[in-house]
Amino acid sequence: MKFQYLLISLVLLIFLSVAIPGKYVESDMNMVLTSLVLISAVFTIHGKGKRFWWTIGIFSVTMILNFMSFFIENQTLLVTSLISKIIFFMWEVLAIWHSISRKNFSLEQRILGSICIYLLIGLVWARLYALVEIFQSPAFQNFQGNPVSSLDNLIYYSYATLTTLGYGDIIPISPIAKILSALESVVGMLYLSIWMALLVSIYSSKQNLFSNDD
Repeated sequence: MKFQYLLISLVLLIFLSVAIPGKYVESDMNMVLTSLVLISAVFTIHGKGKRFWWTIGIFSVTMILNFMSFFIENQTLLVTSLISKIIFFMWEVLAIWHSISRKNFSLEQRILGSICIYLLIGLVWARLYALVEIFQSPAFQNFQGNPVSSLDNLIYYSYATLTTLGYGDIIPISPIAKILSALESVVGMLYLSIWMALLVSIYSSKQNLFSNDD
């Protein structure tokens, strides 16, 4: 299993959504890069048997909704599309975690997979925030624009929260937004501390094994 293509597509999607705010989110490139992330994820986590068909099923629904929500202005369709992306991204996270937890996986692929999981967590929460803003507006102070067309601001806020950076320029004010923000911060800290410790442990055990062979 290779994570390079998924990682590249994720970095492009996140970087451009924040670097080119507003216009980018409503552009054709956003749709193309989102589709690229979905497609590269399928090739990365396709699996076998039932997992393969589950992946194809979730992918197909998400792709269809992604295209439809881009061309058709309908709030119900947009909400459904956001939910489908959340489900698919979470499916990716679980599949990647399952793969890199196996003993026969290389250290390099573990690291790349771990980065993909971290970036996907940020995308999941950004769309959760968008849903909260849709149903409980205003959920964030200093947040301007439609939560879907201004998803770039929520992606920025999501990663600022995930890394516990917290500039304070966007502030959660609704109860659900506060809970989600606090939960994302906790997940971000736990993920980095626990999983990085596991990676170091795996690397150290391999080094000891090679030293014993010598």
